[in-house]
Amino acid sequence: MNTSKSAHDKAKAHNQYDKYLVHEFIPLVRHESQWDGKMIATGCSMGGFHSMLFALRHPDIIGLTISQSGVYDARYFTGEFGSDIATYENSPIDFLWNMSDP
Repeated sequence: MNTSKSAHDKAKAHNQYDKYLVHEFIPLVRHESQWDGKMIATGCSMGGFHSMLFALRHPDIIGLTISQSGVYDARYFTGEFGSDIATYENSPIDFLWNMSDP
């Protein structure tokens, strides 16, 4: 893990990765597979965190998540992040409380 970046910069980089998945990778997978239904996200450890975060952000894309041994609190990686919204949005244990049920 890059220790030279701030929590804010790490969160911004992750948000860019999320946009890449939504706008480029997922459309490519759908095109190549001819699948337009909901997808499954799975991972363990850091992948568990990423699969769960992606599923929570995109319930329109992900219908099932298998997340093994993920850490869902950004403080584990960043320490306290105060009021930084970019980091908050990458900490499921924090933003989950404020989500509405679709």
